[in-house]
Amino acid sequence: MTELAIPNQQQRGHELAVAQPSPLVQFAMEAQQAEQIAVVLARSSFIPATLRGKPQEITAAILAGQELGLPPMATLRSIDIIQGTPGLRAHAMRGLVQSHGHTVQVVESTDTRCVMRGRRKGETEWQQVEWDLARAEGLGLTSKSEWKRQPRTMLVARATGEICRLIASDVLYAMPYASEELDTETQYSAEVTVNGRATASDIIRRETAPQADEAQTSAAPPPANTAQLRALNILMTECGVTAHTGKGSTTLNDQARFAWLTEFLGRPVEGSTKTLTADEADRAIGHLKQQQVERAQQRAELENKIGALFDGMDKPMSGADRLRDLSLLLGRTITRPADVTDAELADVAVILGDCQSKTEAWDAAIAAQEQARQAKQGASAATEAVEATR
Repeated sequence: MTELAIPNQQQRGHELAVAQPSPLVQFAMEAQQAEQIAVVLARSSFIPATLRGKPQEITAAILAGQELGLPPMATLRSIDIIQGTPGLRAHAMRGLVQSHGHTVQVVESTDTRCVMRGRRKGETEWQQVEWDLARAEGLGLTSKSEWKRQPRTMLVARATGEICRLIASDVLYAMPYASEELDTETQYSAEVTVNGRATASDIIRRETAPQADEAQTSAAPPPANTAQLRALNILMTECGVTAHTGKGSTTLNDQARFAWLTEFLGRPVEGSTKTLTADEADRAIGHLKQQQVERAQQRAELENKIGALFDGMDKPMSGADRLRDLSLLLGRTITRPADVTDAELADVAVILGDCQSKTEAWDAAIAAQEQARQAKQGASAATEAVEATR
């Protein structure tokens, strides 16, 4: 590069730097793009029924979700716009906080009380919150229909919002409310905008228009179709929701299916999955598919960890040796890694780690497991013999 070229290059760099848009201009550009997407999505059946035909709310949801790192379609499955205020659904808020490495746990959940605890990633001290009907009644919540129909779900939602803000307010700075904490019984109103386009003020201000006519808001959303229900049932089996087999498994799997759907959707699901709407089925399918991806990643990490622990043993072990030892440890024939369940893989990783690369300790662990299995079988046989004599 010549001496003359250097200042020219510097000048061009300065011009490019000056041309970079300000954060406000950048936001306006993103808002315009989000609006264009929203106008198309507002006519689609792939978004929640409460947002269909409402491009302004969709635009606001997309922009709010972007600040949380959520792609548009995931945002529309996770965020509700209630009276102009965006709120994450409780399960989505919990999932978002957990995705950042923080821990949220349900300690107790009944129709009258919910206790949840949480802690930040890297910390050892737990924070705990409690919601009961007395607290909800003091805030005038229990008179609402959702609290009368499903108090347990609403208590969990309230506790979720409080514990997530308590331990991870930095994650939720753009979305401080769980949808269930807002006035979910207030109907949306269609707002008229200039030339049918949402302005910046439309996006950020709270709705003040009167409630929509009841006849316009009472249209039932479309039900889930056969393909959706079939895919949902398959995913539930693959993800372990309906994992019971043998005698009585049909009843047990039905109970597990309805319990999972009730928790996930935040409303009672009983008797049949045919009561699901198309939107609810899509949300459940999307969540279970994401679970599959996460489980596959976790399994791959466990398999790699176990392989590394075997490689580090003080005596070399071939692939056949490892499968033989796993068969002895688990009490059944293992011919490939896929024969081992996720829970068993986790147990094997712990046992191998405790052996500290000592083959002798690994052999002792296998022998101890076999002895425990034989003792259990002996106890079962004795019990059966006593029962037979009665």
